[in-house]
Amino acid sequence: MTSQPPHGADLHLHTIFSDGAYTPEDLVAAAHRNRLATIGLTDHDTLDGFERTSRAAEELSLEAIPGVEFSCPSQGDREEAHIVGLFLDPGHDELQDTLKQFRENRRRRAIRMVEELNRMGVALHADDVLKLAGVGNISRLHVAHAIVNAGHVPSIEAAFRRYIRKGAPAYVPRDRPSADWTIALIHRAGGVAVLAHPGLTKRDEDIPRLVSYGLDALEVYCPDHDSNMEQHYLDIAAQHRLLVSAGSDCHGHNKKRSHLGSIRLDRNHVEALRERASGQ
Repeated sequence: MTSQPPHGADLHLHTIFSDGAYTPEDLVAAAHRNRLATIGLTDHDTLDGFERTSRAAEELSLEAIPGVEFSCPSQGDREEAHIVGLFLDPGHDELQDTLKQFRENRRRRAIRMVEELNRMGVALHADDVLKLAGVGNISRLHVAHAIVNAGHVPSIEAAFRRYIRKGAPAYVPRDRPSADWTIALIHRAGGVAVLAHPGLTKRDEDIPRLVSYGLDALEVYCPDHDSNMEQHYLDIAAQHRLLVSAGSDCHGHNKKRSHLGSIRLDRNHVEALRERASGQ
């Protein structure tokens, strides 16, 4: 009995270069085990892991698509919009310069959160957070791990809830570009702009505005959507002539969500996204 040939694409994946648990090589190996044909590397604010991902994918005859997940600010207490750029040009100078600045902003933000925690009597060293980030971007997740490691709370969830989630006493907002600027940058870098997990961020009323900025696609298929939500976003995509994307948003064991390959996008949708990117 022969094994099923590789099929489908998972276009929303993270590695240790942002807040994921997989190395690029481990991510590709897991994709190979799960018989995926195509993966999209979409680390937050960086393409630094793509060269290793691409090299490992080539060895196992997988396609690796370069991408980045961007976060755009919200109003009031609303969830921020997450926009994934796919088929980006890793050699695009403006994109790389922008991502470098984003990473520096993340570093400064983490240091400020540590300072706020220290003022509250939660003893923590900035170096502890920086070491946890390793080669990757610094995120609140690394701050949360440092809080747990220092013995202040029993879990990552408790660290967020008590100290660093939005509205908590040590939370520090992050400077982020607007959605229209982000979408334009993605297009200048040769990519397509996808609104990630819209059912999770619950910003349906913003979709027409994002379309006016040039949004290309909706992430219709993801672990946060049941079949009714999938149909809902398929209808919205058809209404606004948007393309369809899909991704598990896999972070490995760093977050309690989605497994690699649990969501698969058909090849015809991948090719439609590729064709749109080639026209940018």
